[in-house]
Amino acid sequence: MKAIDYCEKIFDGTHDSPKPNAEGKHYLINSKNISTGQIDYNGAYKISDDDYNKIIKRSGVKKGDILISMIGTIGNLCIVDDDSPDYAIKNMGVFRCKNSVDRNKLFYYLQTNDFKQKSNNFLNSSIQKFLTLDFIRNLDIQKEILDKIDVDKLTRVDLLIKHNNDVINVLINKIKECSICAL
Repeated sequence: MKAIDYCEKIFDGTHDSPKPNAEGKHYLINSKNISTGQIDYNGAYKISDDDYNKIIKRSGVKKGDILISMIGTIGNLCIVDDDSPDYAIKNMGVFRCKNSVDRNKLFYYLQTNDFKQKSNNFLNSSIQKFLTLDFIRNLDIQKEILDKIDVDKLTRVDLLIKHNNDVINVLINKIKECSICAL
């Protein structure tokens, strides 16, 4: 089936480049800001309320949306987990599914070799490397693969990975604080 038929809605972020605004309250998130399944605000900048409102009219994200990087770093994913996301997106695709079960299956499907092969074939056929909105909307999702995805098991593995990353970050911070290590 096509992704557009599987999802409630598929859209992309702005293609404009709003200027940084020191007084801005809202971040502009792009492909570089998706890291390890989460949004990384390092390198992101704030934009004006006017730019933010203009962008979210067309491409405002909601809790549960899947973000995929489409330009530059391609194929990085995260699920929006903020109740009220307070950022705008640029150069990213958004999959909005009808329910959390469909969302989780699609999230893991987008990490399969099947998806990677399809996106690599598409990328290799173009001069500039980026995924188009048309590509992600018309992505042919293999139902046989989707049906084999064990969301519960993969979610448990992801939680263990997140826990281990949190422990690593705590240890790194402890090492940085250690006066002996600073010598």
